Amino acid sequence: KTCVPTERVAQVDVQKLIDTTSVGKSKKSVLMEDFKRKQSELDKVQEGLLEEKKDLESGKLSEGAKKIRREKYEKQLAELAQTYQRFQEEIRVKERALTSEILSEVRDASSRIGEAQGFTAVYFEEGVLWAKPGKEQAADALKGVPRFDLTAAVMDEMNRPR
Repeated sequence: KTCVPTERVAQVDVQKLIDTTSVGKSKKSVLMEDFKRKQSELDKVQEGLLEEKKDLESGKLSEGAKKIRREKYEKQLAELAQTYQRFQEEIRVKERALTSEILSEVRDASSRIGEAQGFTAVYFEEGVLWAKPGKEQAADALKGVPRFDLTAAVMDEMNRPR
């Protein structure tokens, strides 16, 4: 006797969808452009500080000038560290927002495919991505059931022009 599940469940690889769909690539591109722009700004400031450090260590400055410039250098170095921290947080926030937007599109495409193909639930790495209306509790109970991989079908759905 074999137990045959009466509910059909599927899974999708969200990271693959982020990396390969036009929506995912577009959103990642926006994030990368922002990252590169901000990194370029930080690099310019850092280059200036490296030049200032060389001047301070050159031995060509009087003690008075060296003291004034060292204080300014240390202040700018601390500001650079704060700017870097702020930059990292901004990138994290934008990355979460873009990932959320992509996940919403994955969820929409998964629901269309899941409904059309008669699935009860579609899972992703972190849990239930979509469940047939009225079957949300069943979806939790079906976590261990073998799953169909709908990644390719969801990818096609997401890449389809609208």
